[in-house]
Amino acid sequence: MTSEAIERFGKLKEIIATELKIDRGESPRAFRTHYVIIPKSKDLFDKLTPFQSRSPNSRATGFYLQSDFNPLTLSGGTSESQNWETIYHEFTHHVLHSYLNALPAWADEGLAELFSNLRFTKGTVQLSRSRDRTRRYEASMPAFIEWRSFFTTTRETLTGWIENDGSKAQAYYAQAALLAELTHFGRPELKNGYWQLVERSHYKPITDLDCQILLGLSYIELQDAIVKQLRDSFSKSFPRTQLKKTGSTPQRSAPSSSVAAVIAIALSRSGKVNEAASRLAASPDRENPLWLTAKSEVSMEMGNTALALDFADQSIQHSSIDPFILTLSVMHSANEERLYPSQALHSLTRAYEGGDTSRLMFNLYFEISRKSSMPFDEFAPFAKKGVKIHPDIEYARELNRLETARILKN
Repeated sequence: MTSEAIERFGKLKEIIATELKIDRGESPRAFRTHYVIIPKSKDLFDKLTPFQSRSPNSRATGFYLQSDFNPLTLSGGTSESQNWETIYHEFTHHVLHSYLNALPAWADEGLAELFSNLRFTKGTVQLSRSRDRTRRYEASMPAFIEWRSFFTTTRETLTGWIENDGSKAQAYYAQAALLAELTHFGRPELKNGYWQLVERSHYKPITDLDCQILLGLSYIELQDAIVKQLRDSFSKSFPRTQLKKTGSTPQRSAPSSSVAAVIAIALSRSGKVNEAASRLAASPDRENPLWLTAKSEVSMEMGNTALALDFADQSIQHSSIDPFILTLSVMHSANEERLYPSQALHSLTRAYEGGDTSRLMFNLYFEISRKSSMPFDEFAPFAKKGVKIHPDIEYARELNRLETARILKN
């Protein structure tokens, strides 16, 4: 199953890069180690979920748990096919977040829903909309959201719908998926317009006029096009090159401390920090970098920063390459006044290239480079990336002040 998953994820990553026209020369920051948890019982799945619908008819079947540590996919499907569909959806989030800094909720969920319906046959991979999914989307149509509200729906609003109004959440997912399907597999200019809407949504609400200019469709025409898209069947084939049997992926059973660590991370991100700490205490393993990483995260969540930093250092000493752990280690060095600026900046650059885009990482880079009198032109590009990813970041005003002074001086 591990070999099968690696092949499937690799193909999914390839299809997304091709269909979204991602520049091959511009590789993602780095695909982090990705854990998939499939609990054996519904009770354990519910315990690990960060939030869940109160209605048994509209339960979420999976979650993508993103943080500064390694991403986790939690899948609670009742059948193997449903598990794969959920994992594709959640792993698409992982691929998108690795290539792109930020997406509005409608694009993030729409593309994840679109790419979740992959079917593997002997020689091809089919991207399609199943009969079951078509029926589900048709049933959701009366609850579709007015487009003005759809484009401004926040992640928090969507979470509220999942918890309290499952049918509305399902309608939102269907609407987002059909929009992605219409634009990405219709006329080429529709795909271009879609991505311009994504870009525009970062700095202004999408209006009816924006849709007319960028998609060539008003809100009313867009709704008609979506209805027509749903009536038509949809399928696209991609060639599949199967993995050779020889030299297949080596497999081994995970030690109990690793299993405890992965579950503890999921519990921690679901707000169940005390139970996460108990899991780690029940399977201690100070030689396991994953257990040390989990211990660092849980300690941070419990408000014990000093302990979290100690475990981060230990994790690195045991060859953990988690990028956020690298950042925490630099923070630890700064706190204990044993910082070597050039070495610290090298570690922070490695952390960023490994996928850490936290405020902490950018703030540390900015402060260390400024205090070590690094020339403005050397650290400014990196600092500007931090401002782009976190527009509200505190050092943006300071960066602006420095750049203004430099321009005036020149």
